[in-house]
Amino acid sequence: MTRTTEIERGVLGALTLQPALLEDSDLQDADFSPGRFRETFSAISDLWETDRPTTIDTVVLAERIGGSDPVTFITALVDGQIRIDPDAFRRRVTELRKGALTARILAKIERQAKAGDLDLEEVRSDLEQYEGLNETGRRVERHLWEQGRTFGELRQLDLRVEWLVDRLIPLRAITQIHAKTGTGKTWIGLELVKALVSGSPFFGIPTRRTEKILYADYEMPLDLMKERADALDLHDGRLWNIADTPPPPRLDSSGWKIFLQAEPGSVNIFDSLRSAFSLKGNDDDVACEVMTRTRQVRDRGGAVVMFHHTGWADERRSKGNTAWVDLADCVLSLHRVRPKTFEAVEDDDDDPDPLYYFGTGEKSRYARFHIYLRRSPSGSLVRAEDPAEAVLDQIAEVMGGSSFSMNQGQIIEECGKAGVGPKKRGDLVQLLNRGERDVRWTTHKGLKNAKFYDLEKEKK
Repeated sequence: MTRTTEIERGVLGALTLQPALLEDSDLQDADFSPGRFRETFSAISDLWETDRPTTIDTVVLAERIGGSDPVTFITALVDGQIRIDPDAFRRRVTELRKGALTARILAKIERQAKAGDLDLEEVRSDLEQYEGLNETGRRVERHLWEQGRTFGELRQLDLRVEWLVDRLIPLRAITQIHAKTGTGKTWIGLELVKALVSGSPFFGIPTRRTEKILYADYEMPLDLMKERADALDLHDGRLWNIADTPPPPRLDSSGWKIFLQAEPGSVNIFDSLRSAFSLKGNDDDVACEVMTRTRQVRDRGGAVVMFHHTGWADERRSKGNTAWVDLADCVLSLHRVRPKTFEAVEDDDDDPDPLYYFGTGEKSRYARFHIYLRRSPSGSLVRAEDPAEAVLDQIAEVMGGSSFSMNQGQIIEECGKAGVGPKKRGDLVQLLNRGERDVRWTTHKGLKNAKFYDLEKEKK
């Protein structure tokens, strides 16, 4: 038995006894010798992705690979002392890959030598991969205070926040868009694709033209997606629908690694998050693992947009474990609001022409921003005028007419005299709260805990 064969047996034996080791590796079929070793790895991967077994049933595995005396072959894999602790397994995987790369490099050089045309460029990528494996396997001792960089060095980097959709969806970020079932998440997603592939405005907002967009759709029937693509006259961008063969892999399966092929500037859209994984959405470990994987996709230099559901009780909050929001970079909410107060609708009123808030939701690492939308006759969403803007401007004029900070009661009294804003005190307070959220003005506490309002300097 050669050293390479021994290593392959050790890796496959460890995976048979503890297939969960697949999750911490990026092993591929090409890492194993063609034939029975490669077939066995492929069968183990399929069994893990399908059933998540604690250990692989050797009888089932033998049936999967078939051929001559498969039972003896599989039994030999798990005979003896198989080390299944993660550190030992990672070392074995590194050895396995070094052996495979060495064989590949030697084969290429031998083929070139026979042809009398030596070309090192052909083997350069293999040599770089080999060096990367060496770096992975070598333990480098560094002092804590040598890690990272100084803030001065950070400031010298040529970096800036870039946007896919100006002030709304950042590049190199995970953006979660959540909405109640039936609100129009898929319409939003398809409108986004249409805008990005052409560089045209998204609901009137400037965008960055993006050629590589993948829309992974885990929910919508294909005929309905065609109907919506027809309605929006969509041509470019790529749809990977649940009805395709193969369907898009779930984000908690071993097949998720195909999304790591994302390139700088590309966009991956997942619709919806709840259907993109198979385990329990309220499980903290599941949520953290899925979001960690999407971060790896993000760190390829592109953008991840994930659509998610909200609970029935509150259209403004993401459904399930808080990690879905905590580990996202930008969270956008699409929910109905009342046209006069702009507060979320808490009941199931069937307004024939509802107004929708679309913008910063529960959390964002970026400045807050929002727009308003309405339904078009076709069922898609279109930009709506923001009726509150004029009223907020008038309230700001009332506040700016005073030489001192005004408290809430004083503002309401002066607005009443000037005929500005809604007549109900509660409705006007809601507008004051919105102006504060939009940073039109700030507040501070005065005597007896009274709330005073201060216009932002640029508003005065």
